Amino acid sequence: MTEELNEFDRAYNELFRGRALNTQHLNDCKKIWRAALTQRPAAQTEREAFAVARAFALATMASEEFVRCKGMPTGEADEFMMTGPDLTDEHATACVDHLKWVGECVAFDTDDGVLVRLGDFTLGSLS
Repeated sequence: MTEELNEFDRAYNELFRGRALNTQHLNDCKKIWRAALTQRPAAQTEREAFAVARAFALATMASEEFVRCKGMPTGEADEFMMTGPDLTDEHATACVDHLKWVGECVAFDTDDGVLVRLGDFTLGSLS
């Protein structure tokens, strides 16, 4: 297990070295890491909790990139239309559901497909 975590650390650091300067990403990782520590089973270590937090942050970034790449821009900032085969694709649906769950987007069903608006839609953003 330790070797797997070390390998994950190396891959994460190599892949996201440039993104590590992004303050928002670091703050998100820290918040998720703290939450993972408070909700962890007794046998879980801090290192495992941090790995879970980073995996969660990676899933969020990958979901957002998927929507940005596969969705058609509507002309509005951070707004994309998911149409056609993307509506039936299980991965696309999972990405949008994940973003809604973490408060990174809202989605509206329209006649043309699903309109996805990216942004901060958490309760913390309202204060």
